[in-house]
Amino acid sequence: MSGGNQNQHLVKVKETWKYNSEAQTDGTLLLKEEYDGAGNKIKESSYDGRQVPITTTEWHFNQHGDCITQTVKYLDKKETLKFRYDYQYDGDKKIKVTKRTGNNDIIEERYFSYDHQKEERILVAGELNKIKIYSQEDLLGSEISYVNNLKINYQYDNRRNVLRRVEKRTNRPDKIIAYQNAYDEKGRLIQQRIGAEVKEFDYDLENKMIKQRIMRSGKVEQMFIYNYY
Repeated sequence: MSGGNQNQHLVKVKETWKYNSEAQTDGTLLLKEEYDGAGNKIKESSYDGRQVPITTTEWHFNQHGDCITQTVKYLDKKETLKFRYDYQYDGDKKIKVTKRTGNNDIIEERYFSYDHQKEERILVAGELNKIKIYSQEDLLGSEISYVNNLKINYQYDNRRNVLRRVEKRTNRPDKIIAYQNAYDEKGRLIQQRIGAEVKEFDYDLENKMIKQRIMRSGKVEQMFIYNYY
């Protein structure tokens, strides 16, 4: 077995803890994520307020590093399979995702095309439900996504980082949600503004996110700590 294959079996764990203040005295475990040596997420466990596991999600990859299945289970006594996602590729491009129930019934199918513009078609129960279209305007550095009545405009910097995201609904022109992002010299997201809410992010020397603060009027309302081991 080559060293590369061995590394793919080395599991790294990330934990997400939530705190209601910067005092860090009331932590609650929300998520535990496991990654292989190639950086692929292979397992995620979610927890309730009592830190009891609720669900597990697992991802499986082929030899090219493409995700081929994703399973979601409820952690009752039987570990009930809730959903499974099957991925299909044409070369290195994802062309179809099929969502199935635990009984193998198809709930949803997503088709992707990559011609003049990236397009995603979503079928539910065999009928077309949504169309997402991503058109690229290089001169403006923007991308527009349409999902039913929702129009999303993305503005990018020269590193292709999203500087601004604006959501508008054609049937609710008065309802606009804007996200404003700021990055450091390494291209890491360090701040995000959503209306009156401000999120700030801290990183360690390996560029892993270790802390997220959610603030209003300069006061920390929630804080998330990310532990790695």
